[in-house]
Amino acid sequence: MKRFTHRHLLAALGLVLVSGCGATSRVTSPFHIGLATTPSADHPGAASPDPRPNVVTFRQSASPTASARRVAFRTPRPDTTVEPGDPQRDSFKKTWHIDIALRSGSTKLASTKQKLDRRLDLPMKLDVLGVFKSPTTPMDRKSEFALNTMAFGFGRTESEYFGWNVYGGFGIGADKTHQTFLTSKLDVDFKYGVYYTGFTAEYYPWTMPRAYDNMTWTERFKYAKPYFVGGVEFGYVSAEADGDYSVAFKTIYKDGETIRDWTFAIPVGVGWALPINEKWSLQSVFDYRFHFYRPEEYNGWNLTTALRRRM
Repeated sequence: MKRFTHRHLLAALGLVLVSGCGATSRVTSPFHIGLATTPSADHPGAASPDPRPNVVTFRQSASPTASARRVAFRTPRPDTTVEPGDPQRDSFKKTWHIDIALRSGSTKLASTKQKLDRRLDLPMKLDVLGVFKSPTTPMDRKSEFALNTMAFGFGRTESEYFGWNVYGGFGIGADKTHQTFLTSKLDVDFKYGVYYTGFTAEYYPWTMPRAYDNMTWTERFKYAKPYFVGGVEFGYVSAEADGDYSVAFKTIYKDGETIRDWTFAIPVGVGWALPINEKWSLQSVFDYRFHFYRPEEYNGWNLTTALRRRM
């Protein structure tokens, strides 16, 4: 009986050992991966991301000899968050640009006024019946602030504070007055042309305005910036005037004038840049031009409005 019991005990112990060595313990180990989502920069004004990352858990069976363990992979969170679509934080890039501008000038025209007053005074006095209206002259154009010229330019932005521009422009016009009363006739013709080219530098003390697409008008005015302008300009002025007064086909009074002037000026003024979108802006400059030749004739204020396209 003792031997039988001993033998059975040994068999049971061996069975336990064999079954223990053949068994595989399944240990489940969790892996946590943190995924932090941020709004796309293509949509300005999107809500800021939730500081708590979304966690996706994967469970995988470990090897037979592995112990339970936990491995976490988390995406680092930046210290500062850049608001998407904020143009003031975008990196600066040097760019070329082209301008299409309209200039409205109000020069003095002092000598022109003196000549017109002196030369038109006599034929108007000959109109004893007062039937003729005063002829249209360049002085009338000046009073209407309509000595307008077109200009085209190109330039480059060198830094957030400085840029330059090369431009050229022209303006041509004519004022013709033909009045007839019975056998009397008054003819006064003016023809004039202005041509110029120059170089200006632009300085932005509070940096140039930056913009992005789909801006609202509130944002456009918010990011608009003032700046200072200075430069040099060369020009050419051509003007011709003819006038005569006749009665019964007989000329009683006739006069004429021809002007051919080369000009050199220094414009100094202030500007205002209004961004429209990432490529376009509206540039307005109000300046005074100091001329070295006949300043009493050509000095004066100018308002230039340009539509600028960045390349």
